[in-house]
Amino acid sequence: ERMTIEYNGNVGIGTNSPSTARLDVKGSTGQYIQYSAGTSNRFGRLGETRLAFTRTSDGAEAGIVDYDGAGKLTIHSAGGAVGGATRINFMVNWTDKMVINNEGYVGIGTTTPGARLDVGVNGDIKFANSSHLKYVYGSGDVWKSDTWINTIFEADGGSGFYRILTGNADPASATELVRVTAAGNMWIGPIADPNNDTYKLNVNGRIRANEIVVNTDGADFVFEDGYKRMSLTELENFVLTNKHLPGIAPAKEMQENGAGLAEMQTKLLQKIEELTLYVIELKKENEEMKERLEAVK
Repeated sequence: ERMTIEYNGNVGIGTNSPSTARLDVKGSTGQYIQYSAGTSNRFGRLGETRLAFTRTSDGAEAGIVDYDGAGKLTIHSAGGAVGGATRINFMVNWTDKMVINNEGYVGIGTTTPGARLDVGVNGDIKFANSSHLKYVYGSGDVWKSDTWINTIFEADGGSGFYRILTGNADPASATELVRVTAAGNMWIGPIADPNNDTYKLNVNGRIRANEIVVNTDGADFVFEDGYKRMSLTELENFVLTNKHLPGIAPAKEMQENGAGLAEMQTKLLQKIEELTLYVIELKKENEEMKERLEAVK
């Protein structure tokens, strides 16, 4: 018995007890249903022979599978419910895993993609070591990775950071290039003590710029009437004892902790203004000495 047609119209090929489907085909491994359009194509030529699915509401084609005979297989979704959105769903165990909607948006792990490629919650994208991630705007490259690059976002206990690493496919042994912390602080280059970092920008390396503007209050307070400064004798004793100017950190402390640019500029300006007052004071003393010498003559 090769084919069976039951009283309800169900057809069985290779079985004498077709299931509840209208067409139930059973065969051994390697057998298939073939549509022929002059050649032995498993699916027919586009526009000639094809596998089509129709809507029960109006009989219109809702889905089509075509093969053009030259290696191109076309899966076409013509529409779901009448007037409804059109999309192609790929399912595993009756769960949507990937969706292509009528705008060409691809959703992986989501059935409502909002971009050309939308990866759902808890979704990762992995590139092989020889692959490049490339972003093109217009006719030119805006950004691409010419060497392997891995970006990671990590969150721990409600805090997180974004970082860019390179040099190894394993993030644990890759070199960290840039990090933005949950507090909005940016690190460039490996940071020696990240747990104690409180700077908005921390750079492990050289910086080059045409101009850097630092906010400062200046040091004009030196010229106020109530300002007290050391005498030259007191200043001499301090320098001989401590080997640095008063109010300026010693070299060892600067080497360990660095020096704040705004603070250092203010203190240096303060010393220059104090030096100006010392010079004025010495000039007055010099003029008084000249007057006394003239009086002696």
